[in-house]
Amino acid sequence: GLTTAEQVDLGTGAVGSKDLQSILCLRFGNICTIEDVDNYLMGIADLNKKGETNIVPYNAAGGAPWMIFCMWASDWGWAAPGTLSFANHFYYNIFDDDRKLFLGVDTPEVKEYSDIVKRWYDEGVFSKSVLSNNTSAEEAYRNGKSAFAWTSSPASANVIYNDLKQIPGADKWDTRFYSLFSKIQKVYGFMNSAVAISATSDQKEASLKVLDAIYANEDLYKLLMHGIEGKHYELNENGEFTRLSENYSAPSLGIVNQAYDFPTKYDYPYAHDLVKELDSISVYEPLVNLPALSDDNLASIEVKLSDILGEYSTPRMYGAVDNVDAAIAREKKALELAGVEKIMKQVQKNMDDYIASHPEANEDFKKTRAAVLEYKKNNPHKVNPKDYK
Repeated sequence: GLTTAEQVDLGTGAVGSKDLQSILCLRFGNICTIEDVDNYLMGIADLNKKGETNIVPYNAAGGAPWMIFCMWASDWGWAAPGTLSFANHFYYNIFDDDRKLFLGVDTPEVKEYSDIVKRWYDEGVFSKSVLSNNTSAEEAYRNGKSAFAWTSSPASANVIYNDLKQIPGADKWDTRFYSLFSKIQKVYGFMNSAVAISATSDQKEASLKVLDAIYANEDLYKLLMHGIEGKHYELNENGEFTRLSENYSAPSLGIVNQAYDFPTKYDYPYAHDLVKELDSISVYEPLVNLPALSDDNLASIEVKLSDILGEYSTPRMYGAVDNVDAAIAREKKALELAGVEKIMKQVQKNMDDYIASHPEANEDFKKTRAAVLEYKKNNPHKVNPKDYK
C-alpha cells in the first residue's frame, strides 16, 4: 500500500490556480492512478520552488528504486519469475498466455517510465542525494521529511495511523492510505519461516508432540503467537485484534493455524474498503513460486546482472542520469555483454516446465485474472476516501 500526506498548508489563498489543480487529487482524496501520483508529487515540488513549502515530495531510499517502478510495471501486467519484486532485468506479461520473457530496457514502457522519473529528479521530487540515502520513505514520512511513503499492508498502515497520534504536530497532517496498484496485484502462497526436526535427533517423537501441541492447542497457540491478552493485545466486541503499546515478538516457529488467529481491527477510515479493493484486484500467479531461476553454471552471470542492477539500473530508475536514451543504451549493452540472454533462455525453460507441471495452479491463475478484469471493468477507479480528513 502507499501513504500520502498533506503536511503543509495548501490553502487556496497561497496557491495559484495551476498549482491548486495539480494537488486537487489529494485535497479531494482522489489518488486513483499513476497520473494522480505524478500530479501530487509535482505539485509539492512546484510549491517548494516558490518557497511556500520545504519538504521532499518523495524522500526515497537509494537502494530500492523498483519500489517506484512496480507501480507502472504492475499496471502493465508485468511480472518477474520467482518473485514479487521488480528488481529484475527481464519480465513476462501475465496477460500473455505464452508468458514469453523480454528484456525490460528493450521496451517503450521502460523508456516512458525513465523519462517520467528523470523529470521527477530534475524537478526535485527526489532529493539530489537519493542514491546514497539509507532512510526509508516510511521513516522519512514519520519524521515529517517526506510527503509520500510506502508501507507493506493494510495492517501496517493501521500501525502508522496510530503511531502518528503520538508524534507532536502530526495531528495536523492529512494522512490517507491508498492501494499501491491501480489495476492488478500478484499474490502467492509463501512460507515466511519454518521449523524442522533434525534427522539425527534422538527425540523425534517428543519434538513432534511439542510442535503439534502448539498448532492444536488454542490457548498455547494464542499465547505464543500473540502474547497475553490485556497486556500485549486486546480484542473488541467483534473479536478484532489490536496490538497494545507493550511490545511482544512471537517466536519464529513456522507454525500457522488460521483458525486461532484474530482478524485485525482497523482504525483508519475506509480500511475495510481498501482491503476489499486489494482482494478484488489480486491475481494468483503460480510463477511467483518458481523455485529456481537458473543452474550453477550460470551463477557468474547472475552476479554480473546483480552488479548491473546497482551500477546502471538504479540511477536510471531514479532519473539520476544525464540522458535517458544514452543510459538505456549503456544498460542494454552491459546486459548483453554479461550474458543475459543465456539466463533468459534457461529461465524460460524453467517457466515452461513449471507451468506444464502445475495445470491446476495455472487454471486458478486464469480464473483470478478473469475475475480481476471483470472487476476493473465494473469498477474503473480505486477506493476513494474523499470524505477522509
